[in-house]
Amino acid sequence: MLERIEKVKELLLTWNTRYLIVQYCAKVYGVRPRIVDRYIARATREIEEEYEPDRLKELKKHIARRERLARKALAKGQLKVALDIEDSIAKLKGLFVDQMKHSGFVGVFDPTQCSKEQLERIRAGEDPGIVLQQNSDK
Repeated sequence: MLERIEKVKELLLTWNTRYLIVQYCAKVYGVRPRIVDRYIARATREIEEEYEPDRLKELKKHIARRERLARKALAKGQLKVALDIEDSIAKLKGLFVDQMKHSGFVGVFDPTQCSKEQLERIRAGEDPGIVLQQNSDK
């Protein structure tokens, strides 16, 4: 089974669609789509686990570079540049998001009832009221 998961990881990392992966696994391993979905889920988890340390390391490098640039800007008296860099660092750290238009949505929504796409859009800063309304219109 590990060999199959590795193959599915390879297929995922080379931009193959679920459909193509299901077709491949059905032909080569003789398994049904439901089993392939399990392979895909496990392969996806493994990919995320493998690349998460790299992502954090890269984030730290980007922050360190920006801090260095901010110090240089301050040394040259470029306060606006230094402030812009500090804002950039804060965004990378997730300390704040840009202002966004608000739909007027006031209330509580249950994130367990949201799709992955909805949660990603809300996490990216979109107004929850607009995101939830667009999907209820469909």
